[in-house]
Formats: sequence, C-alpha cells, structure tokens
Amino acid sequence: MKRNVSVLGSLLCAGLALSCGGTSQAAEAESDQVVRIDRTLPAPSGTITGLAWGGDMLWAVDGPQGMVYSLDPETGSPVDSFKVSLNGRASATGLAYSQDHDLVFVGMWDGGTNGWVGTYSPTGENLNNVSMCGG
Repeated sequence: MKRNVSVLGSLLCAGLALSCGGTSQAAEAESDQVVRIDRTLPAPSGTITGLAWGGDMLWAVDGPQGMVYSLDPETGSPVDSFKVSLNGRASATGLAYSQDHDLVFVGMWDGGTNGWVGTYSPTGENLNNVSMCGG
C-alpha cells in the first residue's frame, strides 16, 4: 500500500511537511509501505510546535512566540495570524482544529505541571481557557 506521509520532527501531516531550516525526513513505517514527501513548505517562523488541518487551511503554532498561523496549503504562505497568551505564564505546545465547530484549540504548558487548552475562533478571538493538569 502506498501512502503519502510527510514528517516534521515527530509530527505527521498527510502529504505536506513544513521546513524549519532543516531537512525533512521520511521513513517507512512498515516494510510494505512507501513513504513519499509530496511537498515541503517554508515554515512561517522558526519554532513550529504544532500543526493542524481545518477550514481548508494548514494551521501552525510557534510556541515560543505564541503565534498561530493559518497557511495556504499550496504555497505555505501565511494567510492570517494571531497571538495566544496566558499573560506570559505558558508557551504553546500543540494545536488542533474542529471542523464541526470551526474552532482552533491551542495546548499551552508552563514548563512545570500546569497546562491549559485555549479555544480560539479562526480569527484569533479567545473564547476560553480550560485548566488541565492542575493549572
């Protein structure tokens, strides 16, 4: 069976890879599978800590900068971006998109034992933050 899978660190995104100045690598998950990078896109910033797909966009989050980018999936060019923050208490570590609710979810961690999930509209309006892991 042939599958198109792209690898960015430990993140998998079907058919695409973001390049953060390094080389994207692909490896065979099983001996009967062929893995091929369909295309490599430039990363909108230097430290992408999460990827998601939704609303016909590729989404990327830069944890240290606290920026979420919606990207054109063909070119990788930023279409829009917004800042996420918990008053400097945490950095963004993950990203998810809900097609059903048209929402962006950003996982945040303070480097210790506290974590949060922020819920955002695709334009960056912070709808709420839910405390996880004692945050």
